[in-house]
Amino acid sequence: MPVLLLPASFLQGKGSDPSCYSGALELREYRECRVGQLPQIYLNILIPVFALVAIGYVVGPRLGLEARTLSRVAYFVLVPAFTFSVLTTSRIDAAIAGRMVLYIGVVEVACALVAVGIARLFKRSPQMTGAYVLIAVFPNVGNFGSGSV
Repeated sequence: MPVLLLPASFLQGKGSDPSCYSGALELREYRECRVGQLPQIYLNILIPVFALVAIGYVVGPRLGLEARTLSRVAYFVLVPAFTFSVLTTSRIDAAIAGRMVLYIGVVEVACALVAVGIARLFKRSPQMTGAYVLIAVFPNVGNFGSGSV
């Protein structure tokens, strides 16, 4: 059976086991490293989510909580607070930030050009072309944090 060797750089950032990053690993060893991380994934990600769902299921009806109110609190308070916290505590190298800004700019311009091209292909009015560009350049992910504006 052929052996597939994976470079250590392929594995970086994929877990906390330092032995997973030492030199080249066979595919079997790589799988063992990944499977060994499953308990950590369950503990740090899945269990808290299911715990929150269980708490809501038990506490919600007893306290008469309404989903609409909780959704508004999450959208207007919790998401902007989380976004602010992540942005203020993140550390990023200036060179990487510059490349990210450049990449975002290139993608935005490319999306705008594609939108203009599609609008012209379908012979849309200038107002509709503007709408196409706005939809292409500013997708819905821009809503996060807008509750604080």
